[in-house]
Amino acid sequence: MVSTPLGLGFGRNQAMYPNISTKITPLAQTSINSEGSASYAEKAKQNNQPIVDFSNLPTPGFRGEYPTIKLPKKAYERGVEYSKFSMIARMDLTELSIEALKEQAYGKWKPSGAWNITPLGKGFLHVRFDKREDYEVVWREGTWKFGEALMRLSEWQKNFKPENQKQTNALVWIKLPRLPIECWDVESIMSIARGVGFPLKVDEATLNKTYGYFAHVLVDIDLTKPIPDQ
Repeated sequence: MVSTPLGLGFGRNQAMYPNISTKITPLAQTSINSEGSASYAEKAKQNNQPIVDFSNLPTPGFRGEYPTIKLPKKAYERGVEYSKFSMIARMDLTELSIEALKEQAYGKWKPSGAWNITPLGKGFLHVRFDKREDYEVVWREGTWKFGEALMRLSEWQKNFKPENQKQTNALVWIKLPRLPIECWDVESIMSIARGVGFPLKVDEATLNKTYGYFAHVLVDIDLTKPIPDQ
């Protein structure tokens, strides 16, 4: 397995199992106090926190000065199962909070089952659904627009790491020359531009039909794919 850096905080486990708490409670706080408050174990049970039998956890080995850890097979399989109706999204969240994104996404996607969006860093998001039909509704679009920001979708893959990904998309103004005037409706122009990438908007001259030599459209283009010239 590829080495994984260790660190403190929520991290990858919190993204995969959002109900698991990473807080450490001192032993003295686990018993019922004189006022009859619930113990830590009882609170954990109330919060539906999974119970882990620490005696069954694999014993770490060492390779040089670093610990080597073998993940329990069933635990790893649960993680893969959790992500089976998942995808990786990429978008700029500088002008949109994750809470606002989830609210807008719920309005557009209208999922019937449980779902979640988990930020992974560097503009990447893990989008996960309980139901296949909800997943397919979102996946079919390929790209979604929230406000002025685009959400580009790609397949989820095991051992995904944001720092290893390369940006291959660019926003490009393209020209559609010699376009018949009856095709200058914005929806028609967007439909033509969809053959190149994901159209975002036309410029003011195109919108107002004040300059008839060509239509000008802003398109999100995947630079790894061939770009047509006609």
